[in-house]
Amino acid sequence: MSLGVHAEESESVLYERLGFMASEVVSEYLNGTLCSPGLNLAEKQAELAEAISQATPGTGPLMLEFAVMANSLSDVQRLREGGALPPSSSGTMLHTAAMFSGPSMLEYLVGEGFELEDTRSGTTARYLFRV
Repeated sequence: MSLGVHAEESESVLYERLGFMASEVVSEYLNGTLCSPGLNLAEKQAELAEAISQATPGTGPLMLEFAVMANSLSDVQRLREGGALPPSSSGTMLHTAAMFSGPSMLEYLVGEGFELEDTRSGTTARYLFRV
């Protein structure tokens, strides 16, 4: 069942749906192996990216992370321009990008000043194994 874009959805409902879709991306990623993600990962990312196109930075605190997980550079750029900040308790955006995105996403995030060390939450050591 596809959870595509729904017309005139409230931000709270959209955020809840995006959270569910992001969990499907993670689940598909974990169904694969380190070098070969699950077969439906790109499909789940595309569905998430389609839904994220309806979101704003105000939709919820994980919008930027969801866009990185969806491998949607255009949405990451749009959300950053709108003032979206990375979540403070989920490691770093670079770790998320290393798992779910490609080199262009990593290059963009580094260019935006994102680093491996998340000094706000003190979670660096916990996440370094992912890179």
